[in-house]
Amino acid sequence: MLTKLQKWLVLFKIRRNARKTKLSGRQVSVYNAKKIGVIGVVDSKEQFDLLVKFKKTIESYGPRVSVLGFAFFNVLPDYFNTQMQVDVFSRKEVSIFGIPKGDRVRQFINTEFDILIDLTIEEFVPMYYLAGMSKSIIKAGKYREQMKDTYDIMIHKEDEMTYHEFQFAMKNYLSKINTTRA
Repeated sequence: MLTKLQKWLVLFKIRRNARKTKLSGRQVSVYNAKKIGVIGVVDSKEQFDLLVKFKKTIESYGPRVSVLGFAFFNVLPDYFNTQMQVDVFSRKEVSIFGIPKGDRVRQFINTEFDILIDLTIEEFVPMYYLAGMSKSIIKAGKYREQMKDTYDIMIHKEDEMTYHEFQFAMKNYLSKINTTRA
């Protein structure tokens, strides 16, 4: 029951925020973007390592990349702190309503990224909030019916598709965006 209430509240806030947001009409690809934001869930060291690898791959195209991950843990394991490649917030930094809080989250949401890439493949209310409230020009993520008004680009994830394969599909699709005007 609480999860349904959290989801409803967060989706309501996102829809209200979307009405105030004006689209720039600008097309951006990973090759000509200056700043890219990436969000994802990191529930294991392997998933964390994949997120760091994804960040480095996107950075090799030229943009500055900021990554914010969500970990289920109340106390973050040491491997999150050693790399300093990814900011991670924990379950302790999420309100009872499913809204992430804290300076890292606030700063990430208020940064105007050219592209926000949501690599979350599971359903998590805090990740909906991050994607919906972000001030990014283009938002890309997994296809979710309730996020149609939030994402500009959505990729359908097949059931047998792994997290790594979803990352590859997202990177591949975003690199094919044509930014030249006819």
